[in-house]
Amino acid sequence: MSNPPKLPSPAEQLCARLAMAKRAELSFDVAWERGWRRVKWPHDTEHRRSWKRALGATRDSWESAYDGSLNTTADAVGLLELVA
Repeated sequence: MSNPPKLPSPAEQLCARLAMAKRAELSFDVAWERGWRRVKWPHDTEHRRSWKRALGATRDSWESAYDGSLNTTADAVGLLELVA
């Protein structure tokens, strides 16, 4: 019996959704809401809460990246650490 394929992290999933939305020229607010709803969150309650807190806390950085205007190197590094 083979193991099911591992899902990308919530950050990777959100990043992919935002990239698709950007190509479709959606506003960030619409893209974020749609992407957030479609993330396949971890089943473990604490793990899921941790991901939601981390992504929610970095929403402004995601928006800056989406708009092509990251404010600092720290913003970029923080986002890359979530996806890595």
